[in-house]
Amino acid sequence: MLRKFVLAMTFAAGLCFVGSHAMAQDATDYTKEEQKCEASMGKSLSKEVQRISKCVAKCLKAQRAAAVPDYSTCLALTPTDPCITDLTKGPKAKAQVSIGKKCDPGLGKDCPACFPASTVPLGPISCSTGQPMPDRTEGLTLATGQSFYCIEAGALTPTPEEAKCEDRATKEAVKFVGALTKCTDKCTKNAQAGKIAYDACAPANGAPGVAPSDVPTQECITKATDKFADKINGVCFGAAKPACYPMNPEDLITLTFTIVQNEGQYIFCGSPSGAFLD
Repeated sequence: MLRKFVLAMTFAAGLCFVGSHAMAQDATDYTKEEQKCEASMGKSLSKEVQRISKCVAKCLKAQRAAAVPDYSTCLALTPTDPCITDLTKGPKAKAQVSIGKKCDPGLGKDCPACFPASTVPLGPISCSTGQPMPDRTEGLTLATGQSFYCIEAGALTPTPEEAKCEDRATKEAVKFVGALTKCTDKCTKNAQAGKIAYDACAPANGAPGVAPSDVPTQECITKATDKFADKINGVCFGAAKPACYPMNPEDLITLTFTIVQNEGQYIFCGSPSGAFLD
């Protein structure tokens, strides 16, 4: 029943993001422009998630109405849908261009020292494209999508009520990704400005853990989490909840939160003088 949920967790773990910490940089060399680059990457990757989700939703809508649906074309971990794979207009391609505009030294931008020194698997991080982060974002989004669209991932067609639950849960998950990124961006911006401690934005800035100690950031995350939970619980109950969903649909929130927070350690990697490094 929970096979797709477990698959997403396993895929994420396979990308080696859980419990590790990205290479950090010296606080004295962490500039405002470098934080802006990190913020741009976070925003660009959030938009990549949104665009991929829209592609998948459009594909699924068409297949649900087909005489003989083929959901594998929508949910494959190696995508074939041109909406996703287009080399110039696809979500990943757009993310790479957007990141480069704010981070590429070749364009006169200030790239964080922790990007070329990053310990991210298949890295380090490119200042001109953000890779491998766009690749990781695509893989995690598609794998997690199999948990949210678990009926179609099992080659079945949902009832209208189940489809409404899946669609709403996915839509809210995408919003949650963006909200969490904004929470971390604001926290690291305050840390860079010296308003709060550099280790207050965990897992950003090289700090251990997945939850920040900064109270306003905690409140920001709580607000986003509560909104996500209310939306899921409002539409995914009784017969509307797919049997392949976790017993508690809010486990999908935990899945999304864990992925976003741990990817954040690589995106927002500035920290004080080598502290908090593994």
